[in-house]
Amino acid sequence: TWTKGEYKAPTCEDAGYQKYTSEYGEVTETISATGHSWGAWTITKDPTQTETGTAERVCQNDNSHKDTMILPALTDDKTWTKGEYQAPTCEDTGYQKYTSEYGEVTEIIPATGHTFEWVIDKEATTEAPGFKHEECTKCHKTRNENTEIPQIPTEGYVISYDANGGSGVMADGTASKDKEFTLPENEFTPPEGKRFKCWAIGSLDGIEIQPGAGYIFTDNTTVYAVWENISYTVTFDKNGGDSVSAETISTNADGKLSELPTAERSGRYRFKGWYTEKSGGTKITEETVFTEDATVYAQWTYPGGSGGSSVTYYTVTFDTQGGSEIDSIRVTRNSTVKSPEEPVKDGYIFDGWFNEKECNTEFDFDTKINNNITLYAKWTEEQPVVSDEPIETEHPDAWEDPFDDVDKNDWFYDDVKNAYENGLFSGITDNLFAPDQAITRGMMVAVLYRAEGEPYVTGTSKFEDVAANAYYTNAVIWAENNGIVKGYSDIEFAPDKLISREEMAAIMNRYADYKGVDTTVRGDLTKFADHSKIADWARENVAWAVGYGLLSGRDNNLLDPQGNTTRAETAAILNRFLEK
Repeated sequence: TWTKGEYKAPTCEDAGYQKYTSEYGEVTETISATGHSWGAWTITKDPTQTETGTAERVCQNDNSHKDTMILPALTDDKTWTKGEYQAPTCEDTGYQKYTSEYGEVTEIIPATGHTFEWVIDKEATTEAPGFKHEECTKCHKTRNENTEIPQIPTEGYVISYDANGGSGVMADGTASKDKEFTLPENEFTPPEGKRFKCWAIGSLDGIEIQPGAGYIFTDNTTVYAVWENISYTVTFDKNGGDSVSAETISTNADGKLSELPTAERSGRYRFKGWYTEKSGGTKITEETVFTEDATVYAQWTYPGGSGGSSVTYYTVTFDTQGGSEIDSIRVTRNSTVKSPEEPVKDGYIFDGWFNEKECNTEFDFDTKINNNITLYAKWTEEQPVVSDEPIETEHPDAWEDPFDDVDKNDWFYDDVKNAYENGLFSGITDNLFAPDQAITRGMMVAVLYRAEGEPYVTGTSKFEDVAANAYYTNAVIWAENNGIVKGYSDIEFAPDKLISREEMAAIMNRYADYKGVDTTVRGDLTKFADHSKIADWARENVAWAVGYGLLSGRDNNLLDPQGNTTRAETAAILNRFLEK
């Protein structure tokens, strides 16, 4: 009865069909999609103690179908199980193996390096020299064997030299009885970050003597190298001011300034603070760490008006892009600007005011003004009417969405689009955004840093777990210098720890304060079924975030304060903040 016709094979994701024909008509039989048949995971980038890695698996039915996974850092003991361990030695590296369902990773542990100390094999006497060698206190490797200790003169003393944390060797000297012995120049290599200061006789608390000076010894004596921290000179530029209380100040041993000078300027100028640039830059505080000589600049604000409290004004300029001229409007800080009269342009229809010359984002006149801005008129060319029938015009999305996991119908589509276009977020791969993946503390600070245009920073972070060359290093330095982030302790920031929703609220609250945004608004937390679970330290921050419209509930009327914040939620929160 039936004759097979057109056939389309099913794939992993799409159904196929088989058509049949007969004298009675045609029937199409749907063949279900086969579904993926995933192979084993393969680690494509090894994670470390501080950075995440990646793994990939390939569909056995179609090797163009791939599944990608972000692997947590090796500190995540829920994912990684420690395996074989080889301890490092003074000269050889060791390793620690980790296993998981995704594969095995081997972490290389650097060699510890030798710790050498002098060992006397034979004491020097007045009749013969002695001998000594250096020996590692851990592995007992030796070097400089049979180093001679000068014979002690009948009426003299052996003067030996201790590097006191430095490195290198200096030959012993011989001091004659009742005669001045001239201290030599230092030949030791200083410890990192230090320089030679003087010699200390007998102990680190002994008399301090400069090289070239004389000293009368009365016994065999060890002379110790004394080191001092290298300090840097910070020069203070008045930048149009009249005076400064100190033009240069040297840093402390930790690279910080114990105090900042004051500056004065005639007229109604008000001193704003010291910054790394004449305009913009990063503000200098007593917590700023300098790693080299530097010049910083006074910045000033001019309050305007006559008498009373100071007021900061900003100018809103209207670029009509070929239309009739519109006067600029001057407004006070944190106020809004009224929409001016509409400009006109022959042959065109005015379509509103936009933030950029290309007219991609329409300006919201409820936005509070915190800097000088220019708004741009958008024009649409008038088209002649050719019929009474409406013409349907397609408006393609200007953004070519590169992500397979971000769909136009997703609630976070516009937020991801804005974050991606403004350089705040990138994908975890070229075609995956991972909207439901939790974000880490390091990632969060990096996003805020990008939103600020990645300002210049100096020094290093006080947090010992912030590596010198990680992607978030400068972001953490900027954020801690401006009071936006705090650590779990004075030395721990935990950049790879997933950030909770209440932690996100706290960081955004401090960021808002840094931006001069109102932080007094409070939302009603009792409307959430789990409001009692909000930590006491975070309660005010969460109330602000809810009241300011950054944080809303999840399913079942839950706020989920200790739940992790996803990448999509972060994009949405930041987008809401920047739009206000």
